[in-house]
Amino acid sequence: MSSHHAGLHGGPPFTSTCSAKYCNAEYSTPPSQSNKDNKYCSKECRTSGAWRDEEVMEALYLLRGMSVSQIGDYLGCSGQTVWRWLDEHGIEARQASEPKYPRISSKDWLVKTYVEKNMTSGEIAEWVGCSSGVVWEWCQRHGIDCQENGSWPRGEDHHLYGGGDIKYGEGWNKKKKERVRERDGRECQHCGRGEQEHVKLFGTKHIVHHVVPARSIEDAQERNAMKNLVTLCRGDCHKRWEEMAPLRPITSRVEVRG
Repeated sequence: MSSHHAGLHGGPPFTSTCSAKYCNAEYSTPPSQSNKDNKYCSKECRTSGAWRDEEVMEALYLLRGMSVSQIGDYLGCSGQTVWRWLDEHGIEARQASEPKYPRISSKDWLVKTYVEKNMTSGEIAEWVGCSSGVVWEWCQRHGIDCQENGSWPRGEDHHLYGGGDIKYGEGWNKKKKERVRERDGRECQHCGRGEQEHVKLFGTKHIVHHVVPARSIEDAQERNAMKNLVTLCRGDCHKRWEEMAPLRPITSRVEVRG
């Protein structure tokens, strides 16, 4: 046998690893094909890639907020393939201005997941691919009472359970919240941040917070009385008051008034 024939046909096969990260299987390549660019272990791997699975694409693109190029690198395919299958699955392309984690930026989704499915902020963070602090911040933006230590009630005990409407009862409405903000000079009663600065930072007005937790007061009028409501910043200020409820943190701001 000639050396040429032996080199091409008689030598041992080359072992390669499938470049598709969802597969990573090792496969053998005949010596005659050693110079070819074989990215996939089989035709089935090439034609049945994970990009054909709608749930996989939704998880990577929507839940984890990965870019098209990141998905292509992860699955071992081109960006063009990713775009084509996003379209096949009916997954709408994100706009440049859309949030990185679109699932938790949706109040309906977060209420359903945190409140009704009874998942912790840590579990949601692991699923979405972000930190629990990001989940907590979005809970605050949506007005969903949430504590990272898991002490806040979820499931049927949470006031948002079963429909997504805030069930604080009579006297809890936009007009009442505006009255509270006006009474408090449109400033956070913990740190003093004004409304305009708050809107620039959080994209919305201050939270109107129940000093004595709403779940602890059976009578709606007492629960939503002006004296039990206070204007606070979203984020750390609100979190501080939640942690100390029904006590009030020491602050240089004025006392809650009726």
